[in-house]
Amino acid sequence: SSPPFGGKPPKPPGERTSLLAAAEQRSSDKGAPPTKAPAPPAEPAPADKSLVAVFALFVVSSLGNRLFQKLQTVPMYNYPITVNLVTTSVYVPVCFSYIIPATFCLNPSPITEAEQAIPKMKFAVMGALDCVSCVMIVLAVNYVPNASTLVLLQQSAIPISMVISFFAFPGVTYDRFQLSGAFVVLLGIAVVLQPQMAAGAGGNGGSAWVWSVVTVLSCIPMCFSSVYKEKALGEQDVGVVYLNGWVALYQTLVALPLSIPSAWATAIPLGELPYNIADGFACVAGINSVTFDGDDAFGSDKSGYDLLNPEDASARRADACGTAPVYVGVYVFFNLLYNVATILMLKKGGSNMLYLASTILVPISDVMFSLKCMPDHQPMHAADLTGLLVIMAGLLLYRRRADMPSDES
Repeated sequence: SSPPFGGKPPKPPGERTSLLAAAEQRSSDKGAPPTKAPAPPAEPAPADKSLVAVFALFVVSSLGNRLFQKLQTVPMYNYPITVNLVTTSVYVPVCFSYIIPATFCLNPSPITEAEQAIPKMKFAVMGALDCVSCVMIVLAVNYVPNASTLVLLQQSAIPISMVISFFAFPGVTYDRFQLSGAFVVLLGIAVVLQPQMAAGAGGNGGSAWVWSVVTVLSCIPMCFSSVYKEKALGEQDVGVVYLNGWVALYQTLVALPLSIPSAWATAIPLGELPYNIADGFACVAGINSVTFDGDDAFGSDKSGYDLLNPEDASARRADACGTAPVYVGVYVFFNLLYNVATILMLKKGGSNMLYLASTILVPISDVMFSLKCMPDHQPMHAADLTGLLVIMAGLLLYRRRADMPSDES
């Protein structure tokens, strides 16, 4: 989801107070008699304590979102297509429970006429791009065994977004810190991918490296969507609930036909696709459909199937849907909370604070997924640790510009 567009973060209260005090002081100095003492300087405005709470909310919700995005794949391993449908469509009733009464029952409506006049085709394009990205990342999260690798690979959005923005917005330039940081991030991603691709070439790595590449490629439609939103909406200020509701509606509609290529990617015959989706919804409710009783070859493989060995595709792991209602439900909760926290972070602290929190989350997420208490945890390998250090160096270098004074940035 995306924050409202067109608005610029207001100056901090302390900055406005200081400027006003300085102006009043200059006026007082000009009109006061020479013998009169100057007015005492205004006391600085107290720090906004709510920013600390918003920062903590963003970090917690983001960690919860990343954690349960992976944890829900443990019981829902056989049903990534259903996971995509559930986590996409949940926004439709949530958002439209506000959009419908706000549009037809309130006068004046909090949704402006300008917002309602936005062509729905623009929302459809946004939803289609977001849907392609979500389908790719849901499948990748399901089949990449090491969640720490996913966190690192998703940082490829930085160089990808730079390339797209360069061609989409005439006059866009990047300084040496941004270019160097993006290059270092790419080096870190290469460090992470190299062992997987080497193992895959040797026949021992299976298809994990394929899904790792899919994780990187999923950032392309995601970045295209962000750039399109900025160009299509321009300076218009659009309410986040109104925007998310219409985008989610079209995203859900596009997700249905995209289930067909998703079935091919997960080796599900088209004739079995409706049953797989239905069994997936049953799994969300905690009901097992694929069981292993000693004679069922479909559930005899505990490790799951390998994309690069389609002859083994019929041997899938048995369902373990007992924890699915909790894991899927908690993920949806954290996902909604994360989107709210992102908006509050932009309003309270601006984009710089959001960048800082996002950078901090990379090593925290990596360590979190490597803990032994995590279900199906994977320890951090040397390549993951090296890649983390290189990517963190690239992120800090890229965001060095955000910390520079305005006359230097």
